[in-house]
Amino acid sequence: MGLCDRPRSGRPRRISELERAELTRRGLTGDISASSVRRILAEHPVKPWRYQSWIFPRDPEFTAKATVVLDLYQGQPLGPNDRVISVDAKPSIQARARIHPTAPPAPGRVIRVEHEYERHGALALLALLAALDVHTGQITATTPPTSGIAPFMALLGQIMAQDRYKKADRVFVIVDNH
Repeated sequence: MGLCDRPRSGRPRRISELERAELTRRGLTGDISASSVRRILAEHPVKPWRYQSWIFPRDPEFTAKATVVLDLYQGQPLGPNDRVISVDAKPSIQARARIHPTAPPAPGRVIRVEHEYERHGALALLALLAALDVHTGQITATTPPTSGIAPFMALLGQIMAQDRYKKADRVFVIVDNH
């Protein structure tokens, strides 16, 4: 005798495995309830709503550069008197509006945010340059008339002039393309 499922409570399935396979093969669905669609998708091995992204490093120096940053998390632990600053430039912000309003959470339902949006161009900023203190969440920002190494170094000078950075054992500055 082969293995079989025990009897289950609730209404039996209305769509058999054979019917599901035939509907899939023919690209037809007919009248299928939302709960049936959810159940079929949950059982399917391919789940397009779940994804993982990665970056393929093109810089031959990537490993050496990334190791310094990764060591902050994996290497020698940060001491109580170490500081980490993350600096980035923000020359523009994409102006976008959701096509459908966000549905608020309700009992048994999480907040629902529509992923589709309409683009309204980009809002050009002055060359906003911001530094985030990873430990405190404090942001130091400047809007220099131009971008480049001089405004970047001026911002770092402004940060390093503060006592908590002057007196730190180590200060790590994480930047992207500076």
